[in-house]
Amino acid sequence: MSRLLVLSAEDVRKVLTIKDALDAVEDAYGQKATGEASAWPMVYEQFVPGESDMDIRSGELKGAGLFGLKLTAWFSGNPSQGQPGCSLPAAGGQESPAGRS
Repeated sequence: MSRLLVLSAEDVRKVLTIKDALDAVEDAYGQKATGEASAWPMVYEQFVPGESDMDIRSGELKGAGLFGLKLTAWFSGNPSQGQPGCSLPAAGGQESPAGRS
């Protein structure tokens, strides 16, 4: 069975700087401009109009052998209950050396 590693904000701060993030974004857009990367169509679902929705954005950096996604869920009533209105889980992976499996 696969294991899922969950990182806290503090975990990320220890290993990733703003410069690292900006460099990665610049590289990703560079790969997209040269055709080495692609953004796949967004999935969007509005569960209760004006109250809750979700979208999934995903893509691939072929030049780096990476793929990933970001899922955003929004619930308008959460802040009044002391919870965040929006959640932004993200996941990524690396293709196997033999290509897609």
